[in-house]
Amino acid sequence: MGSRKKKQKDKQKLREHIDTGTEENRFPRREFLRKVVNGAALAAVSSLFNGSETKSEWLFETPRPWPYLKGMPAVDVIERYVPVNEPDILEKDTPRFNKIVEETDTQIRQLILSRGYPPGMMVKPSEQFFVVPERPEVAASALKYFEKAVDFMYEKLPKLRKIDVDWRIVRDGENHTQNTYGRAFIGHAYFIIERVDIYDPKTDVKLENLLARSVSMIGARAMTDWNHDDGNEWYAIMSTEHPAVVLSAPFSELIPVAVSETTGRYRKDDKQGARILDEALSEALSYNLAQELAAQLGIRNAKHHLDEGFENIEKKLPEYVLVKNAARFIQRHGMQAALDLYLENMEKFKEEILKV
Repeated sequence: MGSRKKKQKDKQKLREHIDTGTEENRFPRREFLRKVVNGAALAAVSSLFNGSETKSEWLFETPRPWPYLKGMPAVDVIERYVPVNEPDILEKDTPRFNKIVEETDTQIRQLILSRGYPPGMMVKPSEQFFVVPERPEVAASALKYFEKAVDFMYEKLPKLRKIDVDWRIVRDGENHTQNTYGRAFIGHAYFIIERVDIYDPKTDVKLENLLARSVSMIGARAMTDWNHDDGNEWYAIMSTEHPAVVLSAPFSELIPVAVSETTGRYRKDDKQGARILDEALSEALSYNLAQELAAQLGIRNAKHHLDEGFENIEKKLPEYVLVKNAARFIQRHGMQAALDLYLENMEKFKEEILKV
């Protein structure tokens, strides 16, 4: 009983920190955040002297970092937060598969030996996503923006394939593992639980879990089941902790879903090449779409956050190596021209963006 009360207290304390944003609740980038807060305070004082205070409907305009997420053990993540998928066994020789195998290889070998398994056992890494719920009013504000963003995307890119999105604001105590596909989950942040399980090589039956670890994330991602050629088996997670993510996420995560039939055909011959070109198109388009929509809606500091997030994007992930090339192509020829070229011939798209 005492343990349960302590966990409830811990959970309440976490909730208080996300609500209050106390000094304990700062990432190491304190000086940057202090400038943001001080700037907001000056703006508020100025508006008071002018006899009015402007109140924004966009409650995600200011970053709200939550360092309790960093380093949380996998067992605590699984107990506290909301699962949105069954564990996905990772495809062999993909970047995520190779990363987990390389980082855990020594530990897994030792565990196999210590538990008396014979040589030749098979291990499989998997990922499962757990979403941290957001305050209801912030999540509702983000959802309002996301819905506007989808309408705007199709207005600007009418040739983009229409997809149905089931938006889900994640709430405490939910479990979405039995109904994942076609949904976009909204939360403050999310965790990846990386597991390594051991299997009988003859029967392909799972014997036990050898390792589970957590990785905290504040971005957005869409997961596609490429076992279906049309790429229609998908789901997405969009976090609200940072405005740059909220502003870009509906574009950067849903455009890949909308072009997945084209990407899937290219992927049969070149998986990594397909991912690089997919990221080039979607990230470059999302940057332009988000800038335009945010300006139209009057979202404060949007240009600053988007520019900051886009700066040096090619260095953030290997798959982003051609994003700036695609952005320059769009600057010269327009968004629809870039999309048309991609849908017509991805190899030609690559050739053309490499010229700029």
